[in-house]
Amino acid sequence: MIMSRHIPAVCRQRGLTLVETMVALVIGLVLMAGIIELFIGSKQTYTLQEAMARVQENGRFAVDQLNWDLRMAGHMGCANARVMEAEVTPPPTTFIKTGRIRVALVTNPGDNTWGLANPVEGSFWDGAGWTPALPAAAAAALPGSDTLTLRKVSGRRLPLTGLNPGAPEGSGSAPLSIVANSGLRQFDIVMVGDCVNAAIFQITSDDATIAAGQLDHDVGAGVPGNVTVNLGKDFAPNANAGIMAMTSYTYFIAPGASGAPALFQSADGAVAQELVENVERMRVTYGVGVPDGNGNLVPTGYQTADTIAAAGIWRDVISVRISLLLRSDNNVTDTAQPYTYTHDTGVEVLPADRRLRQVFTTTIGLRSWLP
Repeated sequence: MIMSRHIPAVCRQRGLTLVETMVALVIGLVLMAGIIELFIGSKQTYTLQEAMARVQENGRFAVDQLNWDLRMAGHMGCANARVMEAEVTPPPTTFIKTGRIRVALVTNPGDNTWGLANPVEGSFWDGAGWTPALPAAAAAALPGSDTLTLRKVSGRRLPLTGLNPGAPEGSGSAPLSIVANSGLRQFDIVMVGDCVNAAIFQITSDDATIAAGQLDHDVGAGVPGNVTVNLGKDFAPNANAGIMAMTSYTYFIAPGASGAPALFQSADGAVAQELVENVERMRVTYGVGVPDGNGNLVPTGYQTADTIAAAGIWRDVISVRISLLLRSDNNVTDTAQPYTYTHDTGVEVLPADRRLRQVFTTTIGLRSWLP
């Protein structure tokens, strides 16, 4: 009979050998490295996608804002401002001619905010300076980008209710009467029109008088002020006669609250508000309309603001093309990402940082300036 050998308890294995432990550690490290690599890759992908989404979101918002305002540039209510010749700073005794718009404001050649006879104007950066000169509202603009100013009526039309006494009939100098509590304020810029003629002036009445329904347009008060009290016509109450507020918007690129370049908007020459951050560049060109022989106007190429200003053809602009260069908040790529900004030389640019960049271009027709 064969007896099995008894192995003492002290000789039995109670753990892993050093080799087994080292193999297990290596396998664990490999697995951990894979998990960390997967986590880092996922995080980088998320960061890149988030940066791209932010750039696209900012770009869409900026383009939508500019589209919304530019489509209505030159809108003058029922008056067809495009075919109505503007009478700027007229002699104070003349009457407005049929089919004319009288701009009764004091004009300042160094500030295009109040050039309300034109739907759009702008300043072009030529590498050394801006032409024409920057408006006061865009004094903080960064070199390298253009500026854009547009004008339009805004808000609802307030019907005329009559003319107040106090000036000879027919002179166009009498105060205007509208409904009480209209919401207008002293020194607002407004347009009175009747679909045949129109006049743009600054309200000089105090707020209590305006709330009672009387609009004065005297000289010597407000900024820019009125150059004449004579609107050129007594706009008598009728189905078409009314008052609408005028608005002037100036867009430009300047340092934002974070220090990064941003798109700013100034309304009526007031302190500009930051709209979209991380907008590096803005280039603006203008399409001048020429007849195509079929009763339509078509732009023949797009020109910069200095060319339009030198030719004095701002009122012939029927469309505007804007190109915005946006960037991400931080460096999110492994290497510098080249981009092409066609509004400059069209040559590929390799930046010194590792930010994402995208160009947004839009072309907007001025609805009120098209046939």
